[in-house]
Amino acid sequence: MRALVRSAALLLLLLGTACTSVDQVDVQKLREVHGLEFSMDPVPADAIAQRLVVVEDNGFYPFGLFPVLKANLYTAVAEVAKVAHQVQGQGVANLTVHWIPPGLINLFGTPLFPWTGTIRVSGTVWRRPERAR
Repeated sequence: MRALVRSAALLLLLLGTACTSVDQVDVQKLREVHGLEFSMDPVPADAIAQRLVVVEDNGFYPFGLFPVLKANLYTAVAEVAKVAHQVQGQGVANLTVHWIPPGLINLFGTPLFPWTGTIRVSGTVWRRPERAR
């Protein structure tokens, strides 16, 4: 009986952690809403890099399985846009997105709680120099 319970628990664990989540942001909508160019390409040759921005949005996933509060890609990108506006940037280049799934947090090699997932968005804010008139 014990072996059956262990096998069922293992099966549930494997099925529960083997899921796929899709999060996407419409780049055209970002351009319209924020008035900035977003790109994974390098800073344009005629522009000056102003800031490197890194933003993280965290989610809460009890036992690494159930999304109570999801890490939100759009929220993270919107924060990057907010910083770009603060420094009067015209765009964000080198845009990268890194998903850190819920998993065991290690503190000095000791596993703790697998309850957080993180989306990290980074990019370089750029601006083209003003042309002399």
